[in-house]
Amino acid sequence: MAVRDEDGRANFGDIMQRSSGEMPLSPWLRKKLQDTAWMQSHPYHGVVLTANGALQRTMSAWYQSEIKVEVIFNREIQEMISWAHPFVKQYDRRVQMSCCGEVFCVATSRIILSEQRAVDAVESGGVGIAQLFKHFRILPRFYLTDAGAQSCPGGVQLWRDYVLEGSGIECRIREDFSPNFLDLKPKQGYPEKDAAISRCRSNSRSNSISLEPHLGDLLKGTRCLNVLEDEIAKSASPLQRALLTAAGTVLRIITSYHKVAVTVGQVKSCPMPGVTKASYQRCVLMFCEGVAFCRARTLMTIESTEMKEQVDCGQCDLGELFRVYGLLPEFELQQVRLTAEGDAVPGFGR
Repeated sequence: MAVRDEDGRANFGDIMQRSSGEMPLSPWLRKKLQDTAWMQSHPYHGVVLTANGALQRTMSAWYQSEIKVEVIFNREIQEMISWAHPFVKQYDRRVQMSCCGEVFCVATSRIILSEQRAVDAVESGGVGIAQLFKHFRILPRFYLTDAGAQSCPGGVQLWRDYVLEGSGIECRIREDFSPNFLDLKPKQGYPEKDAAISRCRSNSRSNSISLEPHLGDLLKGTRCLNVLEDEIAKSASPLQRALLTAAGTVLRIITSYHKVAVTVGQVKSCPMPGVTKASYQRCVLMFCEGVAFCRARTLMTIESTEMKEQVDCGQCDLGELFRVYGLLPEFELQQVRLTAEGDAVPGFGR
């Protein structure tokens, strides 16, 4: 089987990353954090550290529970000096994230809008600040700019700074985590987790849960119930749950968890035979230290004539389309399977 190296190309395994083989953590930041809990404690800290607009999804997979977001404030900044463009607006926003009744993260954002359509959408009252990327279907770029650890009354508190930016919308975000954010205990009087999950699933089916997108999970809402069915969840590890529910971040999760580069090799990428529509099939293998750990197969239909021409002439690979055109996709998990291979060697897929 011939496998073509795809290093240097974007792909569905990390749709915000510029190329496969790129480490989510820069060398200088890795060196700075070497002796902190970000690098020395449970490897899931690395997944949290590099989560790109997916913190709620990441934490929901860890706890197999609902993550809630509460807005503390959201206000426009009144400028003393006018910007060069009259439609530039700035906002300060703070939210807190909780699980099982316990707050584990406070996120403070400075949001700068430099596009008239974004300002109009917010000032009309129809679109919230945190909904702009989803509303305009913008796939933002992610930059982890700094992170660290600091002492606090309860122990050592981890923090990180990052930027989400695209099409005139820039969000500079600081997240401060509680010392025990990966070891939360349900707050006294809070329903047991299994009962809470059942209740939330019921509410979700009756559409009582808000599905408005949020900066903590660009593809979900202010209440993220990103959990698997009980039978699968009890057999799966937190890492498996994170991978099974990942929305375009499988490579980032593996790279950040194991702290090694992941590369992608293309097995096949071609039009579907005998199909009149612009349909394509794609198959890639993902490698970690030379070992193939995942096969990903894609069936894709392209409705845009411009995109089809770019793919057909070789100017853009199928895996690069979302990144090149800055399009935020919609994610739907259709099926999950946890199986055993050979002598009970775990294998799973979706």
